[in-house]
Amino acid sequence: MEPLLGPEGELKLQTRVHQNTGDSSLPTVIWFRQGGTVRVLVPCPRAEELGIRSGMTLAEALAVAGPQNLRLEAWDPQADRRVLEALGYFCQRFAPAVALEPGDRPESLFLDIAGTTPYFGGEEALWDQVSQALSSLGVSFRLAIADSAGAAWAICRFAYPSQDGGNPEEGKSEEKTPKFPRWIIPPGQVADVLRSLPVAALRLEESTLGILHQLGIRTIGQLVAIPSEELVSRFGRQILRRWEEYLGRVPEVLAFLPSPAELRVVFAWEDPVSNLEVLLQGAEELLQKLRKRLLPQNEGIIALRCTVGVESTETSTIRRVPIEILLHTPTLDCKHLAGLLALRLEQRKWEGDIRWIELQVTQRGPLPTEQGELISGTGPQRKVTSKVLGELFDRLRARLGEKSLGIPCLTGDVQPERAYELVPPSFRAGSSKENTPPRLFPEGLGESREEQGKAFPPRPLTLLACPLPIRVIAVSPWGTPAQVVVRGKRYGINRVWGPERIETGWWRGRTIRRDYYRVETREGQQFWIFRHLEEGTWFLHGTFD
Repeated sequence: MEPLLGPEGELKLQTRVHQNTGDSSLPTVIWFRQGGTVRVLVPCPRAEELGIRSGMTLAEALAVAGPQNLRLEAWDPQADRRVLEALGYFCQRFAPAVALEPGDRPESLFLDIAGTTPYFGGEEALWDQVSQALSSLGVSFRLAIADSAGAAWAICRFAYPSQDGGNPEEGKSEEKTPKFPRWIIPPGQVADVLRSLPVAALRLEESTLGILHQLGIRTIGQLVAIPSEELVSRFGRQILRRWEEYLGRVPEVLAFLPSPAELRVVFAWEDPVSNLEVLLQGAEELLQKLRKRLLPQNEGIIALRCTVGVESTETSTIRRVPIEILLHTPTLDCKHLAGLLALRLEQRKWEGDIRWIELQVTQRGPLPTEQGELISGTGPQRKVTSKVLGELFDRLRARLGEKSLGIPCLTGDVQPERAYELVPPSFRAGSSKENTPPRLFPEGLGESREEQGKAFPPRPLTLLACPLPIRVIAVSPWGTPAQVVVRGKRYGINRVWGPERIETGWWRGRTIRRDYYRVETREGQQFWIFRHLEEGTWFLHGTFD
């Protein structure tokens, strides 16, 4: 289906036909290409009755039902996203803040109903009205109200019976989860429901889920029964952070849809253009229009969607090419925004002529304020503000990619290589009520950095990406170092601290067993070296400055 939004924000749908074959009255199968294999993505209920399941190859599906008995339709992820966005706009009549599920292939909507339920007569009445509205559209759906977006997602995916639809009471397993009217979980009771669900409900990485299954951990209850320090030591902070998000203790970053009358501007050319400079001139004019509309409200752009209409030279059809830009700090700096657009647009190969460009502000927030200076700093002593850092991060991510930039955060792991993790710096938009400036240097969960540092002896400021093999001369085979040879240069040792033994558990795969020493040379350098206990070899791992 292709969405169209009417002037009053009502949802309209029109049928989309894309590479489909067969009679529309036949059972329908949506297929996709996985590598060199064509597989079934979603079969309709009638196709499921024939024995067709998601994931089977298209050849198997055709063999089961017969080539003339199926209607085939290619999967279009961009069209699916547009339909979900249109459905999100439709749901803004129940909650002004509606967000799509994070990820490249969203399948769910999150409605922030905090403060809106009294206008509908309470949570149960709101649940009924949303259910009736979605049923009138002919949409199959699952609803849940919980303390957090993640908990509601998990309940809809794993606590419901196998049937979709608006009546979750039918066919529900009483042993699986407690009974709640219309799956409205009372505040503070979401943990009881989540404990009975499988660990896959936490949206963990596939590798982590595989290890948990090998250990016999099937449910969230079994997982959270393990002490938090053991979870962190074995899996890092991913599981602990996700559990905190599901309980509502830590906000989850969500990108909310704009209102139907949100900032959207279009620039169209009478004749097709192919010059990047002309395209950027049109984008700059649109940015100036957005600035004039946002400046009186003292709001800046956090997320910007640029859509380019490209006309194919062969078929004369126009396709939409979307480009998403996420900023760290709300801004109205048109020069900075135009530079980011230029970096993203110059990386594209259009394969056609450009007819129009559209800019849409998909997320905005109050402009940050910083105290000015009596004398503006210039040159090497210029003050590095959060605005300067934010603009640097924006440019790096626009040029290198969304996942190329990360901020190190301590994890408390004993193994030095895993004592930190890279967290992508992003604007925290987990709540529609609070549009706070971004935390460019977020702290880890649980213990503070100072508390984490007290658990270990001093660590070097410089850690080598890969330990460097060195030679060590000791008084005895297993004694303390007396001399070290690094890159062919011999250093005499004045002082030695250690050893500090570091070992990892069997669940990490290859066991790590090392004895670390902090040594001070006669020249004044301080090295952090270790001996591999299994092989007896020595390595330089870091230096103290």
